[in-house]
Amino acid sequence: MIYTLVAIVPNVAFFILGVPYLPIKVFWTEHGWSYIFALGESYLVSSLPMLLYIIYGLLNYVWILKPIKSSRSQFIRKKYKLIFLGFSLFFALGFAISNTILYILPEAVPLGGITIIIGLIVMAYSISLEEKWQEIYSPTLPKGLHESVSLFLQKIFNSLQKDVLGQHYLKYDRYLLELGISDNVEISDGKITVKGEIDSSQLTKIVDKTLEKIEEGKLPFGVINDLINFWNDILPVIENDNIVLLKSHENFLKKNRLIYKIADGRFRDVFLPKGFSEDHLDGFSRLFGLLHKDLFGKPILMEINPSEKYEDIVELYIREVLANCEELTVFTRKGSKILEYLPREQAHIFYLSSEVTQKNVLSRREAELPIYDLAYLLGDISLAVKNMHSLLVDDLTDLIYSIGFKRSYRFTRSAIELASSHKIVSLFLISEAHDEKVKAVFENLFPIILRVERNNVVRIK
Repeated sequence: MIYTLVAIVPNVAFFILGVPYLPIKVFWTEHGWSYIFALGESYLVSSLPMLLYIIYGLLNYVWILKPIKSSRSQFIRKKYKLIFLGFSLFFALGFAISNTILYILPEAVPLGGITIIIGLIVMAYSISLEEKWQEIYSPTLPKGLHESVSLFLQKIFNSLQKDVLGQHYLKYDRYLLELGISDNVEISDGKITVKGEIDSSQLTKIVDKTLEKIEEGKLPFGVINDLINFWNDILPVIENDNIVLLKSHENFLKKNRLIYKIADGRFRDVFLPKGFSEDHLDGFSRLFGLLHKDLFGKPILMEINPSEKYEDIVELYIREVLANCEELTVFTRKGSKILEYLPREQAHIFYLSSEVTQKNVLSRREAELPIYDLAYLLGDISLAVKNMHSLLVDDLTDLIYSIGFKRSYRFTRSAIELASSHKIVSLFLISEAHDEKVKAVFENLFPIILRVERNNVVRIK
């Protein structure tokens, strides 16, 4: 990109600012009309147009020669060699040499126009050249290590935005240099082939640098699944380096929930917060035959009997969420039984109250919300969901008795849509004492329904 800009700016400056001010003398010869640049010695030294003329030519040659010298692609070298030929016909022969000859021999045949046209045709042809693409759509990686690396690098190459001048090739060359495997990679007609020895340190560097470039936005985020598949394929080869990679990119992996895709989530214990064990990672979801990753985007309705001890089950949910390094936002009421199980320094707590008419911030992690104002409730749920917080709503029964069935239903439906669309984990509590018709209406909104019976969880949907 930088070379393109450096070349274009002088081009525009030269033709707009320079050419109109060059002193041209037109006269008749035996060959017809001709011209020369009437340049004196002082003009050659002090002329801004002439300075732009020199810069114009040199920068274009720098821009053209770089891909010829550095690109690993035979196609791109061929393309820029043709551009070099065309530009030389256009600029060096058609403009510089031709006008110099006319300046020395005014009666000579002016061939500059012909060579300029030929040069432009050659450049247009070279720009129009397109390589044959080797698009790869296979969702799985082959077993051979070289084939795995080749396929992954092919997908990275195919993900780059193509342009007629082949700048994506140069970007890919820089990527290979940073990986330290440029000598092991061949590019022919858009096909990537890996040859020679690839050791574990190079494989680790491929994952590390590619993750880094995705984080920085220098590679499209869409290749992340290809990277994770490749990483899973080489897990046994890079061994202990897996932990280094996980810790090096911890925030990015956790933020995008990629840890569940690496080795099927078996490395989650690497990120366990202090005070949690591996048993907490799926402690709640295993009660009904699932894993934590199965809860993303599937809101849960849990029917409870307030007279029985259900808090232990809710505590398992809280600890599972926090053990998986997720933020937890809780909507509850003051005096709720679950408050003693909430670590105040780790959860965001909103108290639904009939005594406030607007949001009342109590601390960095606590606030009161007016229970009668759905705009406040849904606004903070929407904010929590967009920040990828897991939800705990305690409970829908209080809402139904406070704001009525219709408004509670509307709130619940909107909250579920938000949780589902953002693929977050959410648990809604409701008393089993409601009329069956009332419960049925709410149950129809949820993909997973649980019931607490004698301190055990029964899945009913």
